[in-house]
Amino acid sequence: MEENNFSLLRASVYERCLKPVLNAAKTAKDLNAIPQANTIIEACYRPFKPEPGKPPPPVVIRLTSKNFKVALLKNKKALPDTTAKEKEAGLLKFNLAEDLTPATQRCLSSLIRSGMVEKAWTVDGVIRFTLPNQPKTIKPHKVYSVFDSVDTIISLART
Repeated sequence: MEENNFSLLRASVYERCLKPVLNAAKTAKDLNAIPQANTIIEACYRPFKPEPGKPPPPVVIRLTSKNFKVALLKNKKALPDTTAKEKEAGLLKFNLAEDLTPATQRCLSSLIRSGMVEKAWTVDGVIRFTLPNQPKTIKPHKVYSVFDSVDTIISLART
């Protein structure tokens, strides 16, 4: 039964979410071909059981290759919109994101909420950000310690 649930979830996630993003990755030449579900997804599961009346829990996906992860994250804007039926079930939107440590997630959230950065994101668990009015030709800044305060992170970026 467990294997059957995994297969159903994998097929559903692949067809509904990953395939459109993989198509965009192929078009952008980030991938040579679109892999099949069993080639790209090593594991996928819900971290907790759905509860009646609450939005469905997220799906955690472990990919078979870092190259697939990079291609998916670079092209995640191609994620489809949710249908009316999905919205009715409590699923408001699809999102692809790295699974971050709690400390990294807190630091990223603090940076974004601070209003002192134009945008912030992660690449392989490393936080990168741009400052307001920063020329596009300058590389994004990196956070070297997620335990530093937002003020320290910003001051280090400005030096």
